Order: sequence, then C-alpha cells, then structure tokens
Amino acid sequence: RAGPGHAGHAVVPEMATRTLLEGCAEGKKRYFYSGLAEGADGLVHSDAKPLVDLFLQVIRSTKASVSTEISAKANVWISCPSTGASTHYDLGENVVLQLYGSKTFELLPAEAFLELQIPPTGHPYARQVLKEGGYNFSSFELQQGDALYVPPLWAHRTTTGQGMSISLNIFIGSAAEQLAEQLTALALPFEASWPEDMMQAAASLYLQVILKEVGIGLEHLAARWKLVELQEEDAASCSGVNIEIATSVKIHNRGKEAAALLQVLPSEHRVPIALDYADDVLLGM
Repeated sequence: RAGPGHAGHAVVPEMATRTLLEGCAEGKKRYFYSGLAEGADGLVHSDAKPLVDLFLQVIRSTKASVSTEISAKANVWISCPSTGASTHYDLGENVVLQLYGSKTFELLPAEAFLELQIPPTGHPYARQVLKEGGYNFSSFELQQGDALYVPPLWAHRTTTGQGMSISLNIFIGSAAEQLAEQLTALALPFEASWPEDMMQAAASLYLQVILKEVGIGLEHLAARWKLVELQEEDAASCSGVNIEIATSVKIHNRGKEAAALLQVLPSEHRVPIALDYADDVLLGM
C-alpha cells in the first residue's frame, strides 16, 4: 500500500510468483498483496484455518460488544526487501504472523488519531496519513515465527528487512466496524425538498450535536476537508441560516440518538468513527 507522494507506484493485477521473486532478486522495490488466503474451493487454506479459528475464539471470548456472527478473513503478503506500507488504520481486529524473513511494524494508538492528517471518506487516500513524520511510533520488529496484534483504529506502517518477507494477517470485524455500518444505515433528518443552504445548515447542526457528544467540534471535520480540493461541503460555514424551532429540535434529537450509539465504543474509538460518519453525511448531500 503506497501512500501519497510515492512516485512511480503502479498496480499490476496479475504477476507470476517467479516474476515477483526475480524482481526482488534484482533489487526492484515491489510490494505484493496476494489477497485472501483461500484454496480453489473458496475456503480458507487448511494451513491457515486453525490460526483463523483460534483468533476468532479469542475475540469472541474477550470482546463482549462484538457480534457472535463475526467472521474472519486471512491475507498473505509477500514483499521484496526494504518495501512497506505507508501509515494507515483499519477498523478490524488484526493479528499478523511473520512466516518468513522480517518486517517492522510502527504503531500509534487510537488516542493519537486527531494528530494525524487523514483526508475524508471517499478520498483515494481515506484512512491513510497524508504526511509522514513527526509522530511518536512504537516499533516492533517481527522475525520468522513472531506474531503481533494490531488493535482496531491503531495507525501503523510497515517496512520489510533486508530480505524477502512473507506474512499472514487475519482480520476480524470489530465493534467499531459494526457500529460504523449501523450509523451509515440511519435515516437522516433532512428533507430532499429543502434548498441547499437549508440542507447545509441542517447538516451542520446534526453533525455538531454528534461531534460534541464525542468531545470534538466541527473544526476537526473541517480540517479533514481542507486536506482535499473539494471544500464546498464544509459544514462549519453553514451556521448562518435560520431553522424553524420544531425542525431544529427534531434534528438535534436525531443527532443525540446517533451519538448515543457511539457510547458503546471505547472512548478512543468514538472520534474516528464519528468523523467517518460525518464525512459520509456530507458526501451523501
């Protein structure tokens, strides 16, 4: 996963393993993601299935807020020497097993989220940090046989060692991921017939209520949108339109209801999920 500013990055849909390995031997920096670790039958490969089942068992027994219907997927990553992924975050529970070679993971806890320059949902680099450097990462070097648990919403970046690297990672849906889906399914308290300025003012009020409940303001949402070229949907600039009292109360109450859903999450997870949802609301407009 190359981040912004990585010149010359290209995606090759198909490549023979031999071609990849020969490219690595020639010193070419290629990063290869094989996709799901599945056999021809579409099921998790027999070598990986015991690990997937064990991680599922651990998550189900330790995360009371996660649905018992959650499923897991396993991915294989093969990379050339000295390549890696830029800083990003994922919503799921993640465990990484180093099968061959070495790989360094650098992690930031979810509490550091507001320090990161992350563009809004819908941007090509959504959930990726636009500017590297200046962050206090915790570093973990994985050797063959090592495993690392990466909690949901922890930003991380990776770099392989001086030789080839093969890793297996297992993703499991988290409470944060499930709640994000719940929020997206909510009916918005807006009317399609409203004029644009009214719609923007209503969105500003609705999102202000939600963000206030998780301890931040519209300025944090505006900061995300200022990272991209399209800024017309800046909700913070729509506060000058008057809304009827009854309509305002309805919007406020619906915002409180949406914010109440967030309270089941750990406090450090509420801000990222709330901002992602706010982005979705603005994009939907």
